Amino acid sequence: MPIRDIDPEAYPPPLVPYVKGRRLTVCSHNPPPPGVTTESRSLTKEADIERGSDGDIMVTFEVVHGIRVGEDHSAQVVAANILKAGPNYPKALQGITTAVAKLYDSLYFDHYDDGPDPFLCLTSFTKLSDLQGTVIPAYYGSYSLELPVDESSSETRTVRFVLIEYIHGSSMQELRPQDFSQLEQKQIMKHIIDAESAIYTQDVQLCDLHLRNVMVEQDPNSKENRIRKVVLLGFGMNILSRHRLEKPEEEQKYLPGTYISPLLCWHKVWGRTDEFSNWVDWDYQPWLGAEYAHTVSSVTPNMKSKFLSDFMFKRRSMKRDDEGLN
Repeated sequence: MPIRDIDPEAYPPPLVPYVKGRRLTVCSHNPPPPGVTTESRSLTKEADIERGSDGDIMVTFEVVHGIRVGEDHSAQVVAANILKAGPNYPKALQGITTAVAKLYDSLYFDHYDDGPDPFLCLTSFTKLSDLQGTVIPAYYGSYSLELPVDESSSETRTVRFVLIEYIHGSSMQELRPQDFSQLEQKQIMKHIIDAESAIYTQDVQLCDLHLRNVMVEQDPNSKENRIRKVVLLGFGMNILSRHRLEKPEEEQKYLPGTYISPLLCWHKVWGRTDEFSNWVDWDYQPWLGAEYAHTVSSVTPNMKSKFLSDFMFKRRSMKRDDEGLN
């Protein structure tokens, strides 16, 4: 019987353990190299195929509040206070009092969705190490937690999770565009475009760039230009390549490691602002052209043919309007 066909009244979901005040002591985890395997969704430790190994760092944290908790989520996300870390805790955790724990607990996993691969998330953070703490959160390590399958069972399940920087802000999904001036909306969009472009320069494609994964930190002491910082989240669905099928022979065609101007990758023909349509209430394409005019000299005919092909315009039934590029 498919799990969604089970009568929820006859089989109520177990109580979520990630509640305010819950203290958990966990062990660091050394994930396998990227591409070796993916995380098991098994409920029991015995049924789980070993993936990676335990480390020697113990961390105790207390749940402060839930961010995304309960059934039907690809991960359980909570804010946590770091109470104790040792003996060889990573330098990244030194001085950190509050972090975000993102737990991949199979017991509450959304089985409608294949879901993100937590090891892919770890690889993304590693590959984007130079950007941590700026346009993406700082990464504080991978950990393992042992929990009982249910209250009456002696069997345990292994929960893998990561600790990342706590961003003092709100997601764009929680914010209202009308509460921001057009200048501030433009600032937010520019932050997003600059961040995504920096990530792409590291040969990582963001495949989950949605409102819920864009955190906006505001300056409460400023009446104008309140946007202090914009941070991108959601790396479990990333593609660690410039070619969607990750074919090495195709990778070189997309110029790995090379900065690609937003005039190409964020041209309206890509439809990338569709997700942010309520936030873009101005004539977007001329704004993009003016904002990134300084990057025109970096655009080559080869780049233009790869990122603004005739096919793209035909697919969107749009006329080419990129005459100003090489």
